[in-house]
Amino acid sequence: MWILFDFKCAKGHVEEQMVKSTTTTSKCSCGLDSKRVISPVRFKLDGTDPGFPGAYDKWGRDHEKRGGDSEQTLDEAHSKPIG
Repeated sequence: MWILFDFKCAKGHVEEQMVKSTTTTSKCSCGLDSKRVISPVRFKLDGTDPGFPGAYDKWGRDHEKRGGDSEQTLDEAHSKPIG
């Protein structure tokens, strides 16, 4: 099975390559050997995902109720009633 992995060489170049799941090393485009690395998962819940249809709207409503970007202390956040 072929899977997309990130590989990083000693110069710090990171490249995605489609390789077999057992592959742990590859060649970088600069010519050096590169090792497979674990990369962070990137995702965003923006309300367009059918699995979370109202997540973004709910966040917006809750954010407006709290006063937008105003910061609050942990004590203030815990002293307000939920709902």
